Amino acid sequence: PGGCCGHCRGLIQVLMTDNRDWRSISPRIDVLEKVDSTNAEAMRRAAAGECGPLWISAHQQSRGRGRLDRTWQSPPGNLYQSLIAATEAPAGKLPQLSLAAGIGAFDAVEGLVGGPAGLPNLSLKWHNDLMVGAEKLGGILIQSTQFEGRTIAVVGVGLNISAAPTIEGRAITSLVAHGHEVSQAAASIRVAQHIEAVIALWQAGTGITQIIDAWMARTQFLGQPIRVSVDNDIHDGFFAGLDQSGALLLESSPGHTQRFEVGDVSLTNTGSVATGRE
Repeated sequence: PGGCCGHCRGLIQVLMTDNRDWRSISPRIDVLEKVDSTNAEAMRRAAAGECGPLWISAHQQSRGRGRLDRTWQSPPGNLYQSLIAATEAPAGKLPQLSLAAGIGAFDAVEGLVGGPAGLPNLSLKWHNDLMVGAEKLGGILIQSTQFEGRTIAVVGVGLNISAAPTIEGRAITSLVAHGHEVSQAAASIRVAQHIEAVIALWQAGTGITQIIDAWMARTQFLGQPIRVSVDNDIHDGFFAGLDQSGALLLESSPGHTQRFEVGDVSLTNTGSVATGRE
């Protein structure tokens, strides 16, 4: 269900390759044994003047965090890394980085498992989740800071490679659970390459139309029943796609569409909730 046709997907892949071939990117990655969280370490370095592009990667996190400062378990063997990157994008466009990073993470995982057949139910879920069916495989966390008048973005990525944290009420999976043995080092490099390539395509927000097309080609949830929770307000309906800025569109009743720039999205046909990021 949902998503773009294979022809559309192919056109988007060609467009991305023409823009910047991910294979040509040699990412700078600082690998740490253990850190409180890679996003926290990246934010500290950005505040001290690091403009990147530089990835902070860790074998373990002691205080992993997701959206809204949620605690996230970080067992060894999974991928935890964060990109530091200066950007000219206005503050209002920085949330779009979550869409761009999701595309990069999706393509990296697809490559790591041998192509689309390796995980046929791989999908993006607005606005920061990487899913396999109704189970969360990974996620994105975007933060930013200022240094001498420059905006420094931090793009955090978590990917469950060898272990799926157990959290009550949440469906979570890993690559190993689907029969894929992937090294942390290989995943780190591939994810970094793909995300840097897609962020280059985003072009500080001016390339958002291409990003939205690419994101929609990688979701299987178009037309599916979802619930959007914003603070204490709950909105039920069907996922109707993204608007021109990347905001979520919810068809709450026939002919009536609501727009959301923020919110937690759950898949109401399964009862699973998967939000935030390792």
